[in-house]
Amino acid sequence: MTGSATRDILQLLGFEEDWNAMADERPGYTIDLGNIHVEASQVVGRSLRPVFLFTGTARDHRLRKMVEFELPLSCESIEQGVALIVRGIGEAVEPEKPTPWYALGRKWRDRLPADLKSPQSSNG
Repeated sequence: MTGSATRDILQLLGFEEDWNAMADERPGYTIDLGNIHVEASQVVGRSLRPVFLFTGTARDHRLRKMVEFELPLSCESIEQGVALIVRGIGEAVEPEKPTPWYALGRKWRDRLPADLKSPQSSNG
């Protein structure tokens, strides 16, 4: 797939390199948005293909949830990558730290692949 490398998108969004991450290809990445903490590592995913595995936690005043989702090594566009990350973390959770890209990810919902656009497939 051509497009935008997920690794480049993570750096653009402010994810920090984590050279100690458990990953098939280092560095991994981490971001702390106050109430949302997510790590991303390149690993062999469930489909036995290289992916970025995102894990972490997200919480707000009424819920705390585990975050776990996969992204391909590249997305069709930066906008699609941001929308996929926000969808994976959960659109209903509002970051405590100012995070302009989070609102953009919600806006760019139309950039999601067709199989992820339906309301029942929402993660948040």
